[in-house]
Amino acid sequence: MKKIFALCLVVVGFTSMVAQIVLMRELLSIFYGNEMTIGLGLFAWLFWVSFGSLMLGRLLAEKIKKGPLVFSFLQVIFAFSLPATCIFIRAIPRFFNLMTGQVISPSIICSLSLVSLSLVGVIAGFLFILGCRLLASQIKARQTAIGKAYILEAIGASTGGLIVSFILIQHLFPLQIIFLLSIINLFFAFLVGLKYKPQAIVAFLFLLVFSFFFLFKIPALRAYSLSLRWPNQDIVYSTDTIYSNITVTDYDEVKSFYINGLLSFSIPDRLTAEKKVHFPMLEHPHPRKVLLIGGGGGVLDEILKYDLIKVDYVELDPKIIDLFLKFTEHEKFLRERKLKFITNIDGRLFAERTKEIYDVIILNLPGPHTILLNRFYTVDFFEEAKRILSEDGILAFSLTSNPNYISPEQRNLYLCLEASLKKVFANVMVSPGSNNFFLACRKKDVLTLDWQVLISRLKKRKIDTLYFREYYLFSELSPERIKSFQSLLYYGKQIPLNLDFRPIGYFYNIILYSTLFRCNLSLFLERINQIKILVFFLIIYIGLISVLFIKKIKSQDFGILTCMATTGFSEMLFQIIILFSFQAIYGYVYYKLGIIFTSFMIGLIGGSYLATFLIKKGRAGMSCFVKTQVSVCLYPLFLPLILLFFKNNQNHLVFFIGSNVVFPMLPLVAGFIGGFQFPLANELYLREKHTLTKTVAATYGLDLLGASMAAILVTVVLIPIMGIFKTCVLAAVLNTAGLILITRPTSH
Repeated sequence: MKKIFALCLVVVGFTSMVAQIVLMRELLSIFYGNEMTIGLGLFAWLFWVSFGSLMLGRLLAEKIKKGPLVFSFLQVIFAFSLPATCIFIRAIPRFFNLMTGQVISPSIICSLSLVSLSLVGVIAGFLFILGCRLLASQIKARQTAIGKAYILEAIGASTGGLIVSFILIQHLFPLQIIFLLSIINLFFAFLVGLKYKPQAIVAFLFLLVFSFFFLFKIPALRAYSLSLRWPNQDIVYSTDTIYSNITVTDYDEVKSFYINGLLSFSIPDRLTAEKKVHFPMLEHPHPRKVLLIGGGGGVLDEILKYDLIKVDYVELDPKIIDLFLKFTEHEKFLRERKLKFITNIDGRLFAERTKEIYDVIILNLPGPHTILLNRFYTVDFFEEAKRILSEDGILAFSLTSNPNYISPEQRNLYLCLEASLKKVFANVMVSPGSNNFFLACRKKDVLTLDWQVLISRLKKRKIDTLYFREYYLFSELSPERIKSFQSLLYYGKQIPLNLDFRPIGYFYNIILYSTLFRCNLSLFLERINQIKILVFFLIIYIGLISVLFIKKIKSQDFGILTCMATTGFSEMLFQIIILFSFQAIYGYVYYKLGIIFTSFMIGLIGGSYLATFLIKKGRAGMSCFVKTQVSVCLYPLFLPLILLFFKNNQNHLVFFIGSNVVFPMLPLVAGFIGGFQFPLANELYLREKHTLTKTVAATYGLDLLGASMAAILVTVVLIPIMGIFKTCVLAAVLNTAGLILITRPTSH
């Protein structure tokens, strides 16, 4: 049974990681999410896994007499809960009357994420604790059981992360992946339950049923679940790529393209296309070369009306272009020799690498709704754009607005983006209207908001337009409207610049987003600043250190648990910062991000293996644990220096070493530290006469609880407001609380 229990722990890790990725993608497509949505979903997942281990595992796992029977029974329930959860998530729009494209409040996102992931998360957490106990019962040296269990789960998780990212998502639908997980768990439920014949028979029968559904009924079940996901919509096409979920719907002969549930563009939609193209194109005296980043749609039709020699269209996901061509007059675009489709590369990375010089760059992207999108609205990107623009070249992007009103939250966002543009470009203008165009030029006196000048250029170039005419431009750019708009926008407030390593524009966008709901988080978020964040962490720090003066609490025991919580927080923080920094420096290269994640898990496995080996040899004690905690404190101090070096050095050799060697090594080191600390913490905590089950439940649960807190705080608050460097220093200081507790034991 020892090998079966060991494989079961691998399966638990594998299932948890694959299910987490697939279900997070499902939630993301439902809630049209940004990092706040991802943070809330990740918080919900980690919270329930933590609850399953810290609460249920600590209270129940030790009391169970027939462990294998219960484990087998829970795996059967786990198998049922996976597809049920996936279908429930897809049914959220119908159950809760959510309209397609409706913006959803953070409180509803958090509540529905907690409800959706509760059963799967709790069972996953409890299965690990129970599996650890079952494995320990088969091992003579029980002090190494926790380390071995942690290694096995990490092996399963890292394998699952790689397989789902590089194989499963590319070849199977999400429901197929989920049913495959159910079949794997039912098979092992059958093996574990062989000792109990009724349970083995039940598991085997369900294994046959799920296998039948996997082989023959997935298409019908998928179609039904998609009808729940898109109520009252005619679904033309839906697929999942390694980058996103893409769904195309048809309503009244208008094809709408949704990326992760968010409307990207519609065809035909000539009004939107004309506004996004002709405004920047007419600003330039003689445009010849154009770079379009994102969301083609009818925009390409309008661009190609000009007398150009080159149009480069960059789209990360090639499937979007395939579908766009499929549902349009694709022969027309394929015949255009001056049009070049550029895929599988992030627009930011393309701008950094290209040697081409353009007259107009059009960002046809949503606003800084996510940290990933915010990279296109920072001083750093604007400098890259300036480098590839001609002397009188123009960079343009637009944000949807109320034509007659600008809220204080919207004003802060606009002023932040405008100030960031002015840091780089000599001439910057923001237009009034239902779409506010941000225009930036390298040379002064090129841009104009004079509608008559733009109309004269339109006529001179013989551009055929349906909506973009005199009446529209006069309405948008009348002198009265320009004056009114400028009086609303400018009020002399100092606004920080939007930077790659301090994405404050993304934070302002969150504040603007939150004003749409009754539960207005903007009132809370606007009051957050660096001083208040420091005070908040100082209170937590003092609260932890004050344990030294409470005689009834043994500070070393409390210190070990504190270290697990703060390390869990820091490990999640490290992963987020490394992934975010990689995107900012090298662009969104999906496969490299998968390598970075795998590197962390490999480091975790290596650290756990070494610690388990030292425990077995009797060479691991408190001094070893203290040294590990010191490394947790020092790592975040060195991390910003490394990031800054590679950001400021962009020659080809440094670029290659950074993206292929150093960045994959950074999470490996972080994972090694965390993996090494976990078995050590359990060994030291066990020495104080705590039982194995309660020990692993406490340490594993607190590790996940700390990580769940970081999932929200780091992406939504700390990085945007504090910036990466100050956030790292804060993490270093926070970890010294546990260090003080374990090195300053109280006398009893």
